[in-house]
Amino acid sequence: MSHQQAPRSTPFVAPAPVPVAGNWMSGVLDELDVGIVIADVEGQLVHANRRARHELTADHPLQLFAGRVRAREACDVAPLHNALAGAAQGGRRRLLTLDAAGEALALAVVPVPEQPDLVMLLLSRRHLGERCMLQWFATQHGLTPCEHRVLEALSDGDSPEQIAQKLSVGIATVRSHIGSLRAKVGAPSIRALLHRVASLPPMAQRLPS
Repeated sequence: MSHQQAPRSTPFVAPAPVPVAGNWMSGVLDELDVGIVIADVEGQLVHANRRARHELTADHPLQLFAGRVRAREACDVAPLHNALAGAAQGGRRRLLTLDAAGEALALAVVPVPEQPDLVMLLLSRRHLGERCMLQWFATQHGLTPCEHRVLEALSDGDSPEQIAQKLSVGIATVRSHIGSLRAKVGAPSIRALLHRVASLPPMAQRLPS
């Protein structure tokens, strides 16, 4: 496998989905809000689900280039190659941290059961709670639009002070919304509330093919 970096000037073209174990399996993988890429030991693309095709844009540290999976940054090329080889040939699982212009993104590289030449790459989620799942969560718990916006901001890592500034309201108002959120969800703390959000099932929103 060549350790050359994919040219940055090449425009990103999302690959068409390739059926895995029949169309029904492709449909199942597309329902997951986790990017899943299946490739061989050389990085040749076998399948990318809907979330992966949506996530792997030009700014992602993992690239789909000319039908292959490659690292965007030169410093990540060798670690990715070694992880693919270790999973496909040695059955080893690896957790890589790839560079993303200052934002570290985790990537799990695992062997595919009963397919010794194939490797599955699981992409980390860049947000704690995806918007469609937060909307579903808000509806199930009867959250108001303001409470929903506060929950979105909390899941993005904003502090109450940052939320107050973002929503142009007082900090007391934000704390009141957080208290109401916790009461409706049954969470004793903000940490418990965010744990509930993080544990939502990874159901994907309707993304373009």
